[in-house]
Amino acid sequence: MSNFTIKLANKDHVDGMFVIEQQSFVTPWSHKSIYDDVVNNSLAKYLVVLDDKKVVGYLGYWMIIDQAHITTLAIKKTYRRKNLALDLFSKMIELVKDEEVVAITLEVRENNTSAICLYEKLGFTREGIRKNYYKDTNENALIMWKTI
Repeated sequence: MSNFTIKLANKDHVDGMFVIEQQSFVTPWSHKSIYDDVVNNSLAKYLVVLDDKKVVGYLGYWMIIDQAHITTLAIKKTYRRKNLALDLFSKMIELVKDEEVVAITLEVRENNTSAICLYEKLGFTREGIRKNYYKDTNENALIMWKTI
């Protein structure tokens, strides 16, 4: 039986995050980019889901004044459909409430229907479009917001 825990990421989690990043995205972040964001970016916070001690998912966000901007979310393929993304969001919302955040925002590929459904389930609303936001495919991004 799996023993999932969620905690703030640190440098020891970066290698596991990088493996999931490579499996999850058409244009993944580099190992250095992930490391720098987790370890050196004072605005960035990352949560990891651990199965025992193994990273199986993560969520990253930047704290900008009274807003949280979600930068990334990924769950290892074999762990999807286990509500881990919901668990990550729940933990993030709990943390940002303590920091007096009033809203959370994110961009998502407009064709990523499963992610959009998840975000709408969490109370995010569609607020705009960024044309040709994703440079790898020139896809538009939906801008979504959730008020806390």
